[in-house]
Amino acid sequence: MPSIKTSVYDGCVYLNPTVDSCNVSGDIDRTVNGAIPKGAVTLVGSASFASTILAVGDKLMYSDEDELIGEVESISTTTVTLKGPGSRLAVPHGGRLHIMPRFEIVRIDTMGTGTYISELWPVETKHPGSHLPSFNTWASNAAADFGAVSGDGTVFAPGSFPGGTTITGRFKRVEIDTVDPTDPALAESAIVYLKARPVTI
Repeated sequence: MPSIKTSVYDGCVYLNPTVDSCNVSGDIDRTVNGAIPKGAVTLVGSASFASTILAVGDKLMYSDEDELIGEVESISTTTVTLKGPGSRLAVPHGGRLHIMPRFEIVRIDTMGTGTYISELWPVETKHPGSHLPSFNTWASNAAADFGAVSGDGTVFAPGSFPGGTTITGRFKRVEIDTVDPTDPALAESAIVYLKARPVTI
């Protein structure tokens, strides 16, 4: 019998001075060593793909475009073999890789007297952020929505938000400062709400 969903969210994470970040980005801190043409069945990474970093069945993404490269069939140190027809797109040398995320952060509620948010990574540049979706330092990309209005978000200035503040959008990572640099006596906390990310096949 199917369960009855009682929330618009698929989960939540409580952030506090002990657990001060929520990262659903899928970042593995690896880049491509040598360009990958479309259809290639193997790729070489910038460093070893240990079993704690990548596993058979993971879906590799090209971070700069947030596009699926392919599904991992096997791993041998720095070399990954892809299933099926190989890479779905060409990836340049140095292109950053990540694993397809299963969730996105869609809401952040600060608690207590105030919470200092030090990092905020958006899924796309239509939302504010301290980093680009490709994990680089924030910069506008001059995108447009339907050719009419700017699609850019804005650089997120880290700062202290009073308790009860809600930030909504689509984010990959949020980090709170365990102790507010402007008020060390504050024990900061926040609740981060997650929704399942649409699956790319």
